Amino acid sequence: MQYESVFPTVIGFNHCPFFNEIKGDYISMIKELPKTTSAGDVYYQFHKDMRFDKLNNWITESVNDYAIRHKFPDNYLPGESWAIDYQNNYGQGFHAHSGWVMSTIFYLQSDSDEANTIFRSPYYNDMQNPLGLGPKNSTDVNKYNEYTYRTYKVKPVEGMLVVFRSYLEHAVELKKSDNVDRIIMSYNYQKEKYI
Repeated sequence: MQYESVFPTVIGFNHCPFFNEIKGDYISMIKELPKTTSAGDVYYQFHKDMRFDKLNNWITESVNDYAIRHKFPDNYLPGESWAIDYQNNYGQGFHAHSGWVMSTIFYLQSDSDEANTIFRSPYYNDMQNPLGLGPKNSTDVNKYNEYTYRTYKVKPVEGMLVVFRSYLEHAVELKKSDNVDRIIMSYNYQKEKYI
């Protein structure tokens, strides 16, 4: 029998070629900004700050490459951006970025051994799932393949950009270690004509 993946959930990955040039300065600038929550949220419009232009332009190029691969006819620009300097024992529950077309996560500083980003399948709540697995026993990866994964974990690798459709639910595991700060920058994108 022949099989085709006709409705895939696509997540894009890109590694910043100039990451070492920007890392130190960007971390310092983010550390100086006020945190708006105890979890470490930094609400700031990075996409409008010229000091971040090199990264902003590269992320926007990556997002539009993702759009081209999907044959989306429009150009996309960031409409909002923020950073999170995760504090210990904080993470994020599952959520989506409603009202946007594409979203991104850029790992500015991280320990790749902890606090993964978890994406949840749009088909997560299949009430008649033939595997017969519920939420409490759905972590056994040996019971799944690329057609049936319920969740997908992304290790936070420094300098890596993740691009995804904004409707895709995602979460962050709790940060447990003091060894390395976990700082991400996120952007939401919309059609150019709406920005």
